[in-house]
Amino acid sequence: MESLFSMKIFSIIFLILLIPLLSIGQKQLYISGYIKDSETDLPIEKASITLKNSKIAAITDKFGSFKIMVNKLPAEISISHICYNDIKVSIIDTNHLSLEIKLRYKVNLLKEVNINGLNVERISKYKQFWAMDYEFFYDNILLLNLNNNVSNATLTFVNYSGDTLSNLDLKKRKIKPVKLFKDCLDNVHIITQDTAYQIFYSTEKGLELKFPTEISKFEYLLNTCVTLIDSCVYYQYYDYHGFISQCYYINLNKKEEQFTIRTIFDSLTINRFEREFDKHYYIGLKKECHVLPWTVSDNELKQLRYFEGSGGQLGWFYPALYVPLVNVNDTLCVFNHCQLQIEFFTKTGKYINKVSIIYPKNNKWVQSIIKDTKTSKVYTPFLNNGIYTLREIDIRDGVIKRTIKIPELLFIEKIKVLNNYIYFLYRDRYKNSGDNKMLYRMKF
Repeated sequence: MESLFSMKIFSIIFLILLIPLLSIGQKQLYISGYIKDSETDLPIEKASITLKNSKIAAITDKFGSFKIMVNKLPAEISISHICYNDIKVSIIDTNHLSLEIKLRYKVNLLKEVNINGLNVERISKYKQFWAMDYEFFYDNILLLNLNNNVSNATLTFVNYSGDTLSNLDLKKRKIKPVKLFKDCLDNVHIITQDTAYQIFYSTEKGLELKFPTEISKFEYLLNTCVTLIDSCVYYQYYDYHGFISQCYYINLNKKEEQFTIRTIFDSLTINRFEREFDKHYYIGLKKECHVLPWTVSDNELKQLRYFEGSGGQLGWFYPALYVPLVNVNDTLCVFNHCQLQIEFFTKTGKYINKVSIIYPKNNKWVQSIIKDTKTSKVYTPFLNNGIYTLREIDIRDGVIKRTIKIPELLFIEKIKVLNNYIYFLYRDRYKNSGDNKMLYRMKF
């Protein structure tokens, strides 16, 4: 009897000691790191990382950063991007959970094209530099140029013909840029890994960098700002892994008072991950996206955010909302691609009307709305076998008015439209121009 009692005590102690070991064995691990271009050392945004034999995936952010969960080691991840060669990486033990991965550009995808034979003109003048980024600035263009790598960068101010107005050597200031950013007030900033600088220009002093700001503070203040009308500043904030969109504005004459215009969220996608999600907070079951009333209380949004961390890691197989707020001639337009409609509001957030759209049903559609700030025309791009076309949207009825094809140039980048010109970045390999990415424009 005594031995039986001792055996029970031993079994209990053994189980107590075993529980922490089981917890350690089941502990989730995370692989994190950066994806960069092998030639320029620049971060690669929107590269896909997938875990072998699972549905776990991640996508790199604007800094090339990613984080992906693994249940056990060894593990294998695959990295892919439309413009780069795919690679696979094996992680053997916990000493290799932090990675820096470099991808090689898909040279074989780019057929040789004579740019001069097309209705395209090059803005970039210097072949020893290549254009990392650009923005329209003071009725001219700011070019972020690189010579070999990000440590040797120059900020160049040019007119629309490409003639240089001013240069600023970033290497002397030890600035390693990531990109340019244009805020809702039409100010342009140069972004590094940890700091944002506002760019100024004057004929006396040329280009200057002022007001260095920590990236976290900068993004909080300006990254969600969309437009300015009179004394009202308009914001769009994506919450809950991009499944909730809230549009609101602040009247600068009524300090810090916030007025909500529109709240949209994808409740079906949320519900797939969050079984305990409270259905009281959304309405109906219509198509793939569901819409809250025109306004929603702070308590309701707090409740939605509460569930964000309760259901584990969200995958990247369910796309985030793309419902951009656009200012067209001081009318606020919400391109509600969830419910296939454009919604119109006054500058005070009063609902006007809506029109139907069908272009998001095309599987070649690229999620982007491009506005010509000179003509107020609105375009959206489509991609087929590496060739882009732009389609003009008549916002009065949502119908596609015309299609503009950008011929023969594969995988152009950062498409903008200004005064009936299409601007874009393209890697031109014709006539010994090397692998340099240049800025071009095309009249249509």
